[in-house]
Amino acid sequence: MRCAVWVSVAFTSLASALSRAQPKPFRASEIKARLRRLGVSTEGCFEKEELYRLLLERAPEASGVGHCVPLELLQAARGAMGAGVTVDSKRYVGIRLASADDASVADPRLLMLLDSAASNSLLTPAAARLLGARPTGVRATADTGTAVGLGGFEQVDLGEVALPGGLACGRLAPVVMDLPLERPSGGGECGLLGLDFLSRFE
Repeated sequence: MRCAVWVSVAFTSLASALSRAQPKPFRASEIKARLRRLGVSTEGCFEKEELYRLLLERAPEASGVGHCVPLELLQAARGAMGAGVTVDSKRYVGIRLASADDASVADPRLLMLLDSAASNSLLTPAAARLLGARPTGVRATADTGTAVGLGGFEQVDLGEVALPGGLACGRLAPVVMDLPLERPSGGGECGLLGLDFLSRFE
């Protein structure tokens, strides 16, 4: 399942923009880029006013100042923490990052959940192998309600990352550990963005 949220100077709440009648000072190409990022087709739309109306109808939260990206929902995995242990059934919200080398599109290999209770960003062992993540030589302790356990874990370097559409987010060095999550329905493996990443957005 996909929805949309603003990622701007802060991760903010969704707000209706349907009442805004006048086009924002975006170029038509910027409006198209925002719609494409959210999976909205612009086929047959050429005029700026027409594109902006489509933006207000389909993704009003993307009409303000900031950077809008689609969210994906993920369920906790059954039996991930062993027999007789019930995993929290809540849904987790995640985003797909882009590499700094090609920040125009999301990397389909990795879904990163958002967890403000985690001090460190995390990456599953399968995701670390898939991405060819390089060890930093640092052992870290991960403290998060989403993680399977606590202890000394290897930190890896994913290099420079960005949000799809070109918003640079700096280097990401997550800790490698298992997470009690289903594999993303959109494909790939998963990780988790903790406060080491989220605190970059004030």
